Amino acid sequence: MKIGEVSLLTNDVVRLADFYKKLLEIDNDSEDTVHQTLIAEETMLTVYNDGSEKNNKNQNMCLAFTVGDMEKAYDRVVKLGAQILEPPTARPWGAVNMSFYDPDGNTIYLRAFRKRMPERSTAGSEEMKTNYPAGWLSDIGFVVIFANYQGKWVYCWHKHRESFEHPGGHVEQGETAMETARRELYEETGITDCDMVPLWDYEQRWEDGVGKNNGRVFYAKVRSLGKMPESEMSRIELFESVPENYTYDSAEEARDLERIGNMLQIFG
Repeated sequence: MKIGEVSLLTNDVVRLADFYKKLLEIDNDSEDTVHQTLIAEETMLTVYNDGSEKNNKNQNMCLAFTVGDMEKAYDRVVKLGAQILEPPTARPWGAVNMSFYDPDGNTIYLRAFRKRMPERSTAGSEEMKTNYPAGWLSDIGFVVIFANYQGKWVYCWHKHRESFEHPGGHVEQGETAMETARRELYEETGITDCDMVPLWDYEQRWEDGVGKNNGRVFYAKVRSLGKMPESEMSRIELFESVPENYTYDSAEEARDLERIGNMLQIFG
């Protein structure tokens, strides 16, 4: 079963239909005062007057449209005189969202996705890593957690590698990526009291050009530290920036920390 139609019920079909024609940059060649079809695809968008009186203040529904150019879409909304609820705002998972009221008081969301983030290589190897918005990739096999406690980053000291790194690990069978992130965070730091959100996905291609794995990066805002269980990590330490003895590429790590900082400033 699929949704066949979304219909906006209104007492002024022409006014509301004209608003959506300008918003969506479409024309249905209709001035019908009772029923207009705006999008005639698998899921239709229609505007309909069923004869009953509407107060246009219920705000019990919302619509979301995906757009290719958020800046141009925002300009159209402003020119239409719509009441802006939230201006274009970047989300940690990679989308840019905005919201506003249509003339009948319905909440409308516009969202744009970055199709592909810049590709970069890991220093000192032929591996290539490409980042995507969180949720973009399937078959997530690995997670990395950037945990922050009282404004400082949480790093683990690896017993065998004798260097600092993030908590993280492989997704086990039957686990979601979020479940893995929470498990690994506890196993390698003892932390359970935190809020966690996905930040971005990445595809890691190996030097043979064939092998790859998909990973997901998480941010954990830690409220309190816990007691570390026995693991390959011997202790945790807090740093304001990348520690000197870091297991992987320090320059890439610094870029990631800056990127996360920018995300958090925008997202609040």
